[in-house]
Amino acid sequence: KKLITAGRDKATKVASVETGKLLRTVDSSPERVSSVVTDGVFAVSAGKSRTLIGYQLDVALQNISVTGAGNGAKPITRRNQYVKNFEGQPGEVIDISLSGNRKSIAVAGMAAEVRIYTIADRKRTAIVTGVRVPVFCVALNQDASLLAVGSRDGYLEVFRLPKAERILSRIPVPMKKTVSSR
Repeated sequence: KKLITAGRDKATKVASVETGKLLRTVDSSPERVSSVVTDGVFAVSAGKSRTLIGYQLDVALQNISVTGAGNGAKPITRRNQYVKNFEGQPGEVIDISLSGNRKSIAVAGMAAEVRIYTIADRKRTAIVTGVRVPVFCVALNQDASLLAVGSRDGYLEVFRLPKAERILSRIPVPMKKTVSSR
């Protein structure tokens, strides 16, 4: 079993769950990475740079070969073999969710939309527009036919996919304004 992590260090890393040892840093980003999901075969990460990147884990974790010698020695990178780019995102990505069947992901953040993709071919299958921003969390059901969206202002919205039909819009917990003491 493997643990995929990402964060402020701008790196997407794979570690062994059994030993806790870092197996490989599979990629680095110019900006912080906010979210990462994996289906065991592919991992997907994204963040402030608005770049959604997929990784084919079996290729990414293969041994690294070295070319050259001495100070000129460099690892031979297979990044172009294991990195699978998705289309660019319209804003910073805050959350990515994996469907229960591990075939689809929902991507959301600072844009007023949530995009749904199939992992294997990186194709967009649906787009939900007009959601409240920022979106802090998204969730897909087993077959990606339902999407739940949670925003900063406390709204919970549920959509039927792929037509993005809104079937629920609620504030489950009333938001309280904080009064600062002076």
